Order: sequence, then C-alpha cells, then structure tokens
Amino acid sequence: MMMMMMMMMMMMMMMMMMMMMMMMMMIDDDDDDDDDDDDDDDDDDDDDDDDDDDDDDDDDDDDDDDDDDDDDDDDDDDMMMMMMMMMMMMMMMMMMMMMMMMMMMMMMMMMMMMMMMMMMMMMMMMMMMMMMMMMMMMMMMMMMMMMMMMMMMMMMMMMMMMMMMMMMMMMMMMMMMMMMMMMMMMMMMMMMMMMMMMMMMMMMMMMMMMMMMMMMMMMMMMMMMMMMMMMMMMMMMMMMMMMMVMMMMMVMMVMMVTMVMMVTMMMMMMMMMMMMMMMMMMMMMMMRFLPPSTSVYSLFTIYYQ
Repeated sequence: MMMMMMMMMMMMMMMMMMMMMMMMMMIDDDDDDDDDDDDDDDDDDDDDDDDDDDDDDDDDDDDDDDDDDDDDDDDDDDMMMMMMMMMMMMMMMMMMMMMMMMMMMMMMMMMMMMMMMMMMMMMMMMMMMMMMMMMMMMMMMMMMMMMMMMMMMMMMMMMMMMMMMMMMMMMMMMMMMMMMMMMMMMMMMMMMMMMMMMMMMMMMMMMMMMMMMMMMMMMMMMMMMMMMMMMMMMMMMMMMMMMMVMMMMMVMMVMMVTMVMMVTMMMMMMMMMMMMMMMMMMMMMMMRFLPPSTSVYSLFTIYYQ
C-alpha cells in the first residue's frame, strides 16, 4: 500500500510539473504578442498623426485592427487551452483522491479485523479477571454504594466457585472408592488443604469488611451487616458440606476411623474458633457505634455508683 501511495504521489508531481511548464510557455508567448500589438498600435497612431487625409492609410489601419482581432482569437484559444489543462488537472486530482480514499478504506477494514481479534483475546482473558476481584476489595474504601453492590456480587461468585470445587471433590471421593488406601489418604489431605484455604479467604474478607466498616459511615454499615450475614451463611454451608464429606469417608474406610475422627474434631474446633472470633469482632463493631450509656461497662458503672 505504501508503495502504491508513493507511486501516486510521483505521478501527481510529474503531472503538476508538466502543467506548470506548459502554462509558463503560454504566458510568455502571450506577453510577447501583446507587446507587439502595442507597438503596432503606436505605429498606427503615428501614421494617423502624420497624414490624416490618406484614405489608404485608414484602410490599412482597419486591416491592422482586423489583425488585432485575430490575435484576440488566438488569445481565446489560449484561454481554452488553459481551461482544458485546468480540467485535466482537476480530473487527475480527483482520481488521486479516489485512490487515496480506497486506500483508507482498506486500512480501516484491516483495523477492524484486528480489533475483532483483540476482542476475542480479551474474552479469553476474562477468566483471569476473577482473580483480580480480591484486589478490587482494597479499592472499595474510596468507592460509593454502587461499587459496594458490585462487590457483593463478586463475593457471591467467589463463594459459588468454592462450593463447586467442594462438590467436585466429593464426587471424586465417590469415584475413588475402589482405589487403595494411600489414594484415600492423599485425597483427604487435599480436602484439608482446601478447607484451610477457604477459611483463610473468609478471614481475609471479614477483616477487610471490618476495616471498611470503621472507615465508612452509618449508611454503609447496614450494607456491610448484610454482607456479614451472607458470609456467615456461607460458612455454615461449608460446615455442612464438610460434615457430609467426612461421613462419606468414614463409611468408605473403616480402618481409618480413628484418624478421620481426629481430623473432624480438629476441623470442628477450628470452625468454632473462627465463628467465635467473628462474633466477637461483630460485637465490638456494634458497640463502637452505640451511644455510651447503653454499653455494658457503663451500665455496670452506673449501677455501682
């Protein structure tokens, strides 16, 4: 395309040069003719002055005038030529323009194609974005209500994903019933790891929520509470699922009963601890926003006084 453009430019330049040269030549000729005509006229005038009586001279003058007319015709012809040249130039220009337009169109098309490709790529990358949602949480402090809503949605999505993973694990457990013990052990370990991870995530989310609560105003606080409730519910569901899985395990392998029991107990303890911590935090938060007279401590003090 670039080559084509260059060629066009060259052609245009050439044409322009030629036109210019021709025009110059023409103009020069015309000037010369005009000068000559003027001289002739002067001569005629002199003749008239010299001898007014001669008719012959008059005739001659007329003839000269005729000649002048002819010259004028020539001038007209030259004008016509000029016009033609101009027209030609215009046409050329138009052609060039058209070509340029075509080029532009082609370019545009190509660009569009590229854009489409890019879009496709973007779609592919959407999955990666899910991971970024956690980062988004940090930004929330500066954002408004709508952002909060969005956040809720995102959290839900994350939770759902986790749940799905859990389910998958359960299914795998069922499938692997026929395999040997070692495999079972491995699976169990994986399960534990997953639980731990989930707990950690939950904790992090909770912490963030707390921080936001401190920073935001009362109106926001209500929304936060709702979010907290959701979290709690999610946690409960997780617990239930875990129980189910553990039960399955127990049914599957009787030999490992003791181990399973121990692990379940551990997990349960952990859960309880977490819940307790959350509750405490919540309480603290609530206390913070209440008026002083209602707090337990103040009540006690009043009573003692």
